[in-house]
Amino acid sequence: MFKNLKMFCEEKQPEDDVFNFLTVAPSTQTHSQTSLLNAKLTSYMPGLTAKVFRTYNASVTLEKQLKPTYPPGTSVEEMVVQYNDANREVAVLCNHQRSLPKNWEENTAKKREKLEMMQGQVEALKKMLATVRRGEEIKLMPEKYRSAVAKLEIPEGASEETVKELKLKRQAEVNERAKFAHMFKTQPSEAQVEKRLEMYEARYNSFAIKLKDLVRDGRWIDDQDNNKLVALGTSKINYMDPRITVAWCKRVGVLRRVYW
Repeated sequence: MFKNLKMFCEEKQPEDDVFNFLTVAPSTQTHSQTSLLNAKLTSYMPGLTAKVFRTYNASVTLEKQLKPTYPPGTSVEEMVVQYNDANREVAVLCNHQRSLPKNWEENTAKKREKLEMMQGQVEALKKMLATVRRGEEIKLMPEKYRSAVAKLEIPEGASEETVKELKLKRQAEVNERAKFAHMFKTQPSEAQVEKRLEMYEARYNSFAIKLKDLVRDGRWIDDQDNNKLVALGTSKINYMDPRITVAWCKRVGVLRRVYW
């Protein structure tokens, strides 16, 4: 491999392509080298091209990486993360990369903070339910958080900086109230707490799936972070045989979680 790379780089400038013969046709030829390569592959097997070969490799890799079954108790979220791990192996194989999205670290930190807050609210509601079932009173929502945040009013002639400060201040108030949104203003019944707990668990699970981040045994499964420089969609849409994915999804029951 080293000898070949050294040969390919001879008489080339740093900005030149190393594998230029696969993309640019010599002036004496009427067909690109890619066409010649495909013609050569087709001579070995009818219909075989560079893309077909790449699609085959991607699909075989995906099928090998996906688990046929999972232990009892494995959550849907964990199976989706495992699918993304397999998808990532294919993307790495095919060299499907992307640049780091703008403000990635900041946005990811905010999302994790929100996920942790939602998890805390679910745990708090579980404790509330246990308290109510014992016939005891629960801690109610603080008085100052019971009213809605006032509508934003921008003074006439306010500067852009002032408007920005007012919006940030209001958003901070909204975020602060969100921390107490799961609490009750008056002593609830057992049925009311059960209903709210069910709603907050659904919200938490939905948000966790969107993030594709999970907390298990107190540690992060950094699925989203692992995928930040890999373009999963390119291999999923263009190279991996969808029949493999659909068959696996139906087998483990996560079809809509992978494609939608």
